[in-house]
Amino acid sequence: MSTLIPPIYEVETRLNFSNPAQVWDRLPMFQPLMNNHAVEWDTIHYGPALFQTDQILRINHTVRQGKPGASLGWKGPDQGKSVNIRIEIEEDITGGIRDSKILTKLSGKKCFDSSTAVASELIELGHCKFMEYSGRNLTGEYEPQGFQLKLMLVSNPALRYPMLLEIEKTAHSLAEALEYEGEINEFIRRYRLEDRIVREEPPMLLFQALHLCHGL
Repeated sequence: MSTLIPPIYEVETRLNFSNPAQVWDRLPMFQPLMNNHAVEWDTIHYGPALFQTDQILRINHTVRQGKPGASLGWKGPDQGKSVNIRIEIEEDITGGIRDSKILTKLSGKKCFDSSTAVASELIELGHCKFMEYSGRNLTGEYEPQGFQLKLMLVSNPALRYPMLLEIEKTAHSLAEALEYEGEINEFIRRYRLEDRIVREEPPMLLFQALHLCHGL
């Protein structure tokens, strides 16, 4: 796949907690930012061969305030040292899509009338469905540092960490992404959260839990 120009980099880490009360106890300033923003989601991963090259291809179905939605996402290989840094493309496919950059990168058709048709195109291109999981997120923004926050509660009992707090920033260059990596690390140190860091991203955690490494 060619590099997206201009690139958008997702810069994120995640912390393991047993319940929301633990989060609010350690990070009380986050609680009023997140309690009123719930998102139900179901994520389907496609392309096991891409996954083996550290790329992520997925369709995410969501319900926000009773309104359903769908998006197609692709992430490039992780370039981070201590947090995850990936080039990311996210496209709304709720009512289909007219000019998909992701499907163009995959050498597929770029116009479809529904999310179901997009999913069928992924399979037609050889990127079969191989993982699925669902859950509920509480989301918010911590404006002092521009952090996007996501408290993710996963329904799949096989996942090693059923609750993760994700802290994320968006960068427009690798240099900026590495700067944000430092900001996130400094925040983790300031609040003494090093022992809660989970380096693996949720798709890899699910992959490990399901022992799919022996089946691909």
